[in-house]
Amino acid sequence: MKLEYPRKVAIGFQEGTCPLNCPKCFAFGGKLGRKKTAQKMTFENAMVLIDEISEWKIKPIIQPHIFTEPFANKELGDIIRYCHGKDIFMSIITNGILIDEKWMKCILSELDRRDTLSFSLDAVSQGTYERVRGKYSLEWIEGKVEYLLSHRTDSNGPRISVNYTVEAENCHEVQEFIEKWKNLADAVRVTVAIDENKKIPDMFRKKDGGEISGCGFLDEVMTIDTDGHVRVCQYDAFGESDFGNVFEKGILGIWQGDDLEHHRLMQEDGSLHKNDYCYQCEGACGTKLIAREMGDFLVKEADYSIYYNRRV
Repeated sequence: MKLEYPRKVAIGFQEGTCPLNCPKCFAFGGKLGRKKTAQKMTFENAMVLIDEISEWKIKPIIQPHIFTEPFANKELGDIIRYCHGKDIFMSIITNGILIDEKWMKCILSELDRRDTLSFSLDAVSQGTYERVRGKYSLEWIEGKVEYLLSHRTDSNGPRISVNYTVEAENCHEVQEFIEKWKNLADAVRVTVAIDENKKIPDMFRKKDGGEISGCGFLDEVMTIDTDGHVRVCQYDAFGESDFGNVFEKGILGIWQGDDLEHHRLMQEDGSLHKNDYCYQCEGACGTKLIAREMGDFLVKEADYSIYYNRRV
């Protein structure tokens, strides 16, 4: 069911490209036979969107990047401060490569527990890290996570989570990853990566699993590209879908507009597969998410994902 306001708005504020070359990446890994050239939204345009969101009755979480590495944007700190000034908070997903001493200070001073910083690690051993990430030292990245966890205070520093995207090359380390991080980070997130056809790979598909249905992006998340055009989701790295431009129609004008609502209705009546981009996509779909308490954790689990959220 569509919400009056999106729960999350992902906006392409970023500049530059990602320093990694992950084979599974739709934007930069060459998974689709091409690589994205990232652009940048001007700070003035970013303020226009943030100002609109600040007027909403229910403010969403802002993800200040799509398709690439957020810390490539030298103005990210300014965006964080501007959002906080409007009582809007952030969810930032990073590979950690570009986080240096300057960014460490920014993270610890500008973000707080209402913000979330998620590190995509995807491995426990260096060998596995190189297979799924291509280069760099896993220990070096883990050290940054551990530094932030140990140097934040009750009033400064974000919630910190670690992510693990499961594929053939790293599936053997999943449980070790969970055990390593669940008592250190605030949250651990494990999800199965879809393949180049946007399907759950056969090796991970559960024969007795529930029916895959329902796209979370359509009803809860809005994705705005660097030029202001709205994409169906964050898998559409090359602009194959377009629901209009927020600088012409406004964010809510598109979110509540006929085109996006028609797309949602196609999902409800089972005809979404007729859409060229969404054809048989299982990227944001899933079986019913079941929540249970497990000691100090709230665990949410479905057939192709599991989340460990440590209680504060």
